[in-house]
Amino acid sequence: MRSPEPWEFNQLRRRNNVVVTLGGDVLIVRSKNPHRSYSWNFRIFKMDSSNEETKWEEIFSLGDEAIILDLGITVLAKDQEGVTSNSIYFTAHEMYRFGADIFVFNLDTNKVEQLPQLVSSVSFSEARWFLPSFRND
Repeated sequence: MRSPEPWEFNQLRRRNNVVVTLGGDVLIVRSKNPHRSYSWNFRIFKMDSSNEETKWEEIFSLGDEAIILDLGITVLAKDQEGVTSNSIYFTAHEMYRFGADIFVFNLDTNKVEQLPQLVSSVSFSEARWFLPSFRND
């Protein structure tokens, strides 16, 4: 792994992700953070195509859903143990190209929390998200 150049430490890492909600809405999630910093900032825009012209409206709440940013989807977080509603779950490996850290950004508090690492022997870039599903029979 190469050492970062001095100018990279002050550079902002920016990224746009497309996310589809449970209801079929299309979102653009814009993220940025200073290089090698845990101070992420997220903005969410929802496509409004109710008229002939497509517009993007900034939204500030996901309600009972949570975004799994790496998969580009939302999941129902209400009544799901361990999943916080109105939050964005993401990994830092694509931003830094190292590490296996999972983070959650809470839209209510605008704070990032690092989740405990579950498996240290597996590179997260090789891992896949797993969400349990429950049946009501």
